[in-house]
This record gives sequence, C-alpha cells and structure tokens, in this order.
Amino acid sequence: MLFSGKHKSNGKRDRQDSKQQQIAERILGRFKTIQYKASKFLQAKFETLATGSKRLTVVAFCIVGFSLSVYLMIKSFSKQDAKPISITAIRVPKQAVVNGQQPLRPVAVITKEEFEKIRKFRLYLDSLVKGQQGKRLYDSIIIYRPGLIDSLTIVENMYQLQSPNK
Repeated sequence: MLFSGKHKSNGKRDRQDSKQQQIAERILGRFKTIQYKASKFLQAKFETLATGSKRLTVVAFCIVGFSLSVYLMIKSFSKQDAKPISITAIRVPKQAVVNGQQPLRPVAVITKEEFEKIRKFRLYLDSLVKGQQGKRLYDSIIIYRPGLIDSLTIVENMYQLQSPNK
C-alpha cells in the first residue's frame, strides 16, 4: 500500500517526453548544420586572405580578447558601489506539487524512542571496534553498508535540530 502506484509508468507522459525529445533533437540538428555552414563560410573567406593579413587578423583578435579580459578584471575589482550577492531562502508552500504527482511531505519528525534506538545502535557499533572479533564484524558492516555511519550522523543532527531545547 505504501509503494503502490509510485513507480507505474504513465504511457501518455512517456509519449509526450519522447515527442519533446525528438523536437529537441531536430532543433539541435538544425543548429549544428547552421554552425557547420557558418564555419565553412568563414574558413573559405579566411583562406582567401594573404599570409600577412592572416597574421594581422590573428594578432588583432588576440589583442582585443586580452584587452577585454583585462578591462573586465579591473572593472570587477574597482567597482565599489556594487551590492554583494545576497542569499535568501526559497519558501515552498505546503500545497506545492512535485512533478504533478503527489504533494510534498512535511519534514520528518524523529521521536525520542527512535533516537534512542539509533543512539544504542551507535554505541553497539562503537563497542564492536574494541575487540578483535567485533572489529571484523564492524569492518564487514562498514563494507556492506558504506553510508551507514554518515546516515546515523545525519539522523542524530536532524533530531538535535528539531529538539525544542537548543
């Protein structure tokens, strides 16, 4: 019941996605042909220039590019009245729907009992490291569940953040 319908494919959505993919590929193909034709045209025009003109064109291009880069660097360091970039949190309403399927779930609440189970499991893992036999068991747990310790830390931090006595 918990997982029912969550992973069923929607045939209409799949067809729509494939149509969008085909349209995007056609547009990309047209851009590539335009780019190819433009590069061939510019290559042909550049080949008609004399050797001295080619060198002058390359040198002029390098000087203009370098000058613009230096100008932008100086401008970015010398501008005093610019406001620094501010970071603001994005507020998502509770009614928001992700991908048109299900409303967002509220933040998970970790009960004190769940936290105690996790804390006891963490103590058990720490006690395994002390003995030779336990060390092998601890190593096999870490090998087969590589993100376990990180997950325990994340859950403990979440519990600390949600606790009212900060």
